[in-house]
Amino acid sequence: MYESLKVLDKVRLNFSSEGLLVLYLTLAFIMFGVALQIKPEHFKNIWNNKRLPFIGFISQFLVLPAVTFILIVIFNRFITPAVAMGMILVASCPGGGYGISWLV
Repeated sequence: MYESLKVLDKVRLNFSSEGLLVLYLTLAFIMFGVALQIKPEHFKNIWNNKRLPFIGFISQFLVLPAVTFILIVIFNRFITPAVAMGMILVASCPGGGYGISWLV
């Protein structure tokens, strides 16, 4: 498995300016779609239960990267450093509207 993941280390993404425009438009469309899921009552629930943002923040930026780091340490013989870095990067990214929807 380690050898098959080493192939990923050689992959390079080179976007042209037209490709970046398509990527930006796609991301904007996805982010707009996520924002449509947020309703005013979600903000009311967060205002009434002030510990929810702290639970979400701690979970997203401390617990999830820590669990990912532990998994990387456990499986370090099977994954490359580039894959491990990608795992940490994805684990540290905010979840968006869908990530907080279970809290409210």
